[in-house]
Amino acid sequence: MKPRLAGTPPRSPGRGRLGERRVMLSYLAFVAVVALIISVQNAVWSARLAGWTPPKYSTHTCIGQKFDDAWQMATCKFDNICLNTSTLEFEYYQDPEYPDTPIAHSQWGRELHDEFSEHLLHPAHALEDHRKHGWRPVVVRRSFPQPGRWVKWAPQSQALLVAMPIKYVYNFGHIVYDVLVPLFNMQHLFGVYTPDAQILVLDRHLNDTLRNHEDGVYPEGDSPKEALIRRMRKFLNTTDPSASMFRLLWDHNAMWPRDYSLKQLGRGRDGQGRDGLICFKSVLAGTGFLSRRMSRVDSLPWRQAVLEHVGVEEAPQEVPVITFFRKEGRRMLENWDEVFSALQRRYRGARLQMVDFGMRRMSLREQAELMSESSILISPCGGIATSLVFLRPGSTAILFNYFHTLRNRSVQMEDVFYKHLEYLDLQYFPVSLKDYNQTRDRPQCELVEGGKRPGDRRYRLSGALVNCNIRLDGRGLQRLVDIVDNAMLRWAARTGRYAAVASLRGAGRFPVLAPSESNIDSRGSQATAGAHADGQQQQQRVEGGTSSGGDATQWTAVEEEDEEMLAVEEGGMTTTKVHVKGQTEDASNGR
Repeated sequence: MKPRLAGTPPRSPGRGRLGERRVMLSYLAFVAVVALIISVQNAVWSARLAGWTPPKYSTHTCIGQKFDDAWQMATCKFDNICLNTSTLEFEYYQDPEYPDTPIAHSQWGRELHDEFSEHLLHPAHALEDHRKHGWRPVVVRRSFPQPGRWVKWAPQSQALLVAMPIKYVYNFGHIVYDVLVPLFNMQHLFGVYTPDAQILVLDRHLNDTLRNHEDGVYPEGDSPKEALIRRMRKFLNTTDPSASMFRLLWDHNAMWPRDYSLKQLGRGRDGQGRDGLICFKSVLAGTGFLSRRMSRVDSLPWRQAVLEHVGVEEAPQEVPVITFFRKEGRRMLENWDEVFSALQRRYRGARLQMVDFGMRRMSLREQAELMSESSILISPCGGIATSLVFLRPGSTAILFNYFHTLRNRSVQMEDVFYKHLEYLDLQYFPVSLKDYNQTRDRPQCELVEGGKRPGDRRYRLSGALVNCNIRLDGRGLQRLVDIVDNAMLRWAARTGRYAAVASLRGAGRFPVLAPSESNIDSRGSQATAGAHADGQQQQQRVEGGTSSGGDATQWTAVEEEDEEMLAVEEGGMTTTKVHVKGQTEDASNGR
């Protein structure tokens, strides 16, 4: 018997046994919890593997152009391939017990046995990304590896590979059409969309240097990967899942292959990642030509997938809903309050709503729900209009154009994306030079050829007024009302609810704002345009100041029915070119 120390009270045999019993009960409870977790995991995996036979080798199929030709247009699905966590290469397995059949034959007759063509597919944005790097998995001559301690099936059965186009990860519109749409289209092409897919970002395709962009200058010494990570944290890999644009379609943020490997296999004693294999049932790659700039894939499935994933349900509309986007900053409609009030008076059979993006930040789900409830959208051009992709089929989107001073006409900013939205009626509001009179932001808003501001580099591409506000007078508002009238009539005819347009019967066309009486802008710059006898406008450019301060460039807009007059500077002369019925005559005048 163990001797008791002097001065210590005798220990009760009951208290000792009680403590030991508590320890044992805690241990048994822990074991039971672990066993329950393991049984649940086994049940989940058993359910997943039910009716599934473990693979013996890898296979693949490609859609679009084939390798070595227009390979940037190819999209491929690889089944049963594994990520090697040591090399960070994907391995494609050919079982040597089967015939040594070539993977493919090149157009020159060469058999490809042990490797894919280096020009198999383009993992980035082939239209705007001029890096000609292809991507391919590594061919391994062995049977498919058996799962074990260092060979695991990925928790997400599908992986989407992409070399993220850095210069497009900076605003809502480009991320939607140049990043999210191509990723979804890969799934849609093969009919394998699942929100449980894991996006893996390939980093070896990043440029060593990045060009400064108008909307953000990269800090000196910032690497491409650091710049991309920072941008992704802002828009895609956000800490708040509801703010992540990835979460419109998928349940997980994107990861780099090395980080994904560490998450699945952990670190070794040296703190480095363990060598092993992480296997996927399918891996998709080849986003090159799948952006919304191309029409290879219908755009409606993307919209439907988003609304289903974020939980937006759509009910039939009882009345048309006209949504008016208001914004502050560049390219805004300055007299939006007058215009909105006029529309309210005109369309009494509709529900009108003003959405001010400057007042509060809307979640991505709220934006999708707002658009799904709208029948007609009226919006400035630019990134603010990107939400129109969530409008329900048959809706009308009315976007304000901007006036291109070098092309002497109204042009649309995002038509490269919107022209492929097959389920919407896109109406572009034609802006005239007169719509820029009496605005508050000129001349500071005007781009200057050879100017030192970052935006001035876009002068040759977009002209001087691309970032400037507009103000609608009576004629401008009448153009808008004409477009909305037609949209309302289409809605009523499609739904059979003609009561919504009853107020238009006998209403006629009326300018709800009085035409501007003066051509003097707010800084006193005299617009020298006059009206022709026919009351229409003729178009001519008169040079004034073009700096970021001082007087604005003075613009005169006059159109004639059969001719268009363009003022062109040539040397020391101003040449007015008159285009009449397809012919051109020059009349030179001294300056």
